[in-house]
Amino acid sequence: MQILAMNLLTTTMNERELLLREIETDDAIFGIRPDGILHVYMKDNLELDVPAQWRMMEVYDELTQGVKTPFIFEAGAGVIVTKEARDNAIKLEQRSPMGACAVIVSNTAYVLIANFYYKFNKPTIPYSVFKRFDKGIEWLKTTSCYQPQRILNNTE
Repeated sequence: MQILAMNLLTTTMNERELLLREIETDDAIFGIRPDGILHVYMKDNLELDVPAQWRMMEVYDELTQGVKTPFIFEAGAGVIVTKEARDNAIKLEQRSPMGACAVIVSNTAYVLIANFYYKFNKPTIPYSVFKRFDKGIEWLKTTSCYQPQRILNNTE
């Protein structure tokens, strides 16, 4: 039982084989889960700046075909977000296929960053921060952009 509880607190990108479609870049691993949620795992030591945001946006568009989709984000160790990227993020929401956003935080620093973003940048889409991956998924399934009937299959 203790092992199960531990797995809920760690990244689920360990279960990459369950993703229906996956794209890996130097910045992140992106995948469509069987429930249609787009999972983004930002790799260790990523400096998320504006050019990285645009590279990620291209992958979002490819995986979602531009359809509003629930996203869940996790970050590896040492990920930082530049001030320019924080300011640009709210501008990107207008053209992004992100319909709702769950951010999984694994340490106090990430909690502070996620809450700071929410307080000062005021996302226009549903946005919430979670310590547990499964709670983020549960919440995303209650958002209006969650469409389980739109789940992609391996042939798409």
